Amino acid sequence: MKFRYDINALRAIAVIGVILFHFKIPYFNGGFAGVDVFFVISGYLITRIIINSLEKQNFSFLEFYVKRIKRIVPALLVLITVITLLGFFVYFPKDYMTNERSAASSLLFVSNFLYWRTTNYFVQSTDNILIHTWSLSVEWQFYLVYPFFLYLSRNFLKSKKKYFLSFCLVTAIIFLGSDVYCIYHYNPAFYLLPSRSWEMMIGGVAFLSEGFINNLKYKKAIAYLGYSLILLSFLFINSDMLWPGVYTLLPVLATFCVIVANFNDFKLLKHKAIQFTGVISYSLYLWHWPLYVFAIYIGTQMNAINIIFIILLAFLLASVSYQYIESIKLDNKRMKLLGVLMALVVAGTITMSFIDINHIMFKPKALKIANYEADHVSQINKQFRTDVCFILVETKFKVFDKSDCLAIQLKKKNILLLGDSHAADLYGSLQSFLEKKNINLIQATVPGCYPISTPEGSAACQDLMNYMYNDYLKQNSNKLDGVIISCNWATHITGNNDKDWVLLKRTINYFAQRKIKIIIIGQNETYDISYPVIKAKEIQYNINIRQQYISALAYKINVFLKKNLNQYIDIYNATSIPPLSPDGAPYLLDGDHFTTYGADITVQKIFSDPLGVKFINSITNANQGLKYSMPAK
Repeated sequence: MKFRYDINALRAIAVIGVILFHFKIPYFNGGFAGVDVFFVISGYLITRIIINSLEKQNFSFLEFYVKRIKRIVPALLVLITVITLLGFFVYFPKDYMTNERSAASSLLFVSNFLYWRTTNYFVQSTDNILIHTWSLSVEWQFYLVYPFFLYLSRNFLKSKKKYFLSFCLVTAIIFLGSDVYCIYHYNPAFYLLPSRSWEMMIGGVAFLSEGFINNLKYKKAIAYLGYSLILLSFLFINSDMLWPGVYTLLPVLATFCVIVANFNDFKLLKHKAIQFTGVISYSLYLWHWPLYVFAIYIGTQMNAINIIFIILLAFLLASVSYQYIESIKLDNKRMKLLGVLMALVVAGTITMSFIDINHIMFKPKALKIANYEADHVSQINKQFRTDVCFILVETKFKVFDKSDCLAIQLKKKNILLLGDSHAADLYGSLQSFLEKKNINLIQATVPGCYPISTPEGSAACQDLMNYMYNDYLKQNSNKLDGVIISCNWATHITGNNDKDWVLLKRTINYFAQRKIKIIIIGQNETYDISYPVIKAKEIQYNINIRQQYISALAYKINVFLKKNLNQYIDIYNATSIPPLSPDGAPYLLDGDHFTTYGADITVQKIFSDPLGVKFINSITNANQGLKYSMPAK
């Protein structure tokens, strides 16, 4: 096979897109689509290898898998060994055990299953040092089943035309199934092979389509189109879009165009820097994210200088990894050694994911605070009313207990709490406060859900919000005495021209038209890692480091909303933070959610604010049925 400068350039473009997205570089919100570019490339190359071998009648399943192991495992094994050794001295036990669980699942190529069950890729993923390995697991699982698919289909379909059409049909069917599945089961659709396989099979279609385009002008134009669409994907796609879904076609078909065009005469793409980046792209992909996460964990502020330094360091380590790890020729003796090392590291990481092995490095008081969330799961679930009135993303709307969560009590005033997890974490404290005033609190909350009248996102979010705005609020507007809206606004709003800002104002007008009074609970401060870990570090090392971890975006959005909304109650702790409670509880349980102690303090702050006082007094003193709403500026 003649060297494909275009495919190597695609690797470089893909990994740069992922890095720019992961490092939160402005305007590259769609850089995560670089993984989809990788999927198509992988599908193309693997299809070429297998089909060419099948046609020569010298394909060996064993040889195929051995080559894939040689390609993928050594660099990954070294990375995980470094993370395991270094993390022992730096990470608190709970976080270290989480890292080791991720490490074991990554080495066994099942990390996508782990993250499907535990992590939304786009939400607070900086607490997971190996989350990027989900794509390696998907690829490996594809390698396990794909050769059998090609082997069997080649035997059944002798006609090349029928084979090609059948291959395209199967790919299209899987895509359509993935698109529908993603609407109702977003997290598994993102992580699992069945809903991702079509992307790699598009690469197979690209291989089977080779030779269809021979005109040089057409090849050049199609290549230009492909590269342009990939760039547009990085710039205009965002994490609010269902993925993988119809939008995923943009980077996938763009990559298909570049591969099919097979045009290798662009001088820019042949530049040494781009080709070198393509050559080291696998190791660069492996190293960039752990460096970024580790830097955040030790308190590195992500300014331009530090980000540039981390990127340069990633390139350096990737270069070393490529030269001294990826490029090693693995004979039988070295393969046996690799197998032994693999077994030892897998056994070690599995063991350390269950055993609190590095607690000896930390003070007991620091450990108690660092482990706060894990030690209070039942209390937190009760506080949020998890899977009752706070329905999880993968929970179907039908489990939402309308009779309990949305029950209106005619002998009391009634207030609706509407929002995401930043509303749910306030429920217990709000309910206690309002109960003393003979007010019934109603709750409708979904994680990561923007509580607007035209919702987007997970099926659970859309189902609940559509029901609330299109049915419940319309039917019960004369029975509700007020609505409290709370949300992690920083994950949606960026400024005046933002679509979500316009939708929020439209939602406020929705309440105004129905004369339902509302207050909007403000954006609280958020941290790049778990606040209990930050507090534990301060105790462990007798230092003050909170400011190093605080999110500048949350502060910026709080200032913007406070300036532009009349209904907005500021709860942001700008200059000071609550101390530990008398029994040693921090005020946040993770990077941005309140503990019961923090929620109690916040509720007091809400109803000490003049707007909060006016809101609650208007309800407790109003005649039945009297409503008011404050217009947006």
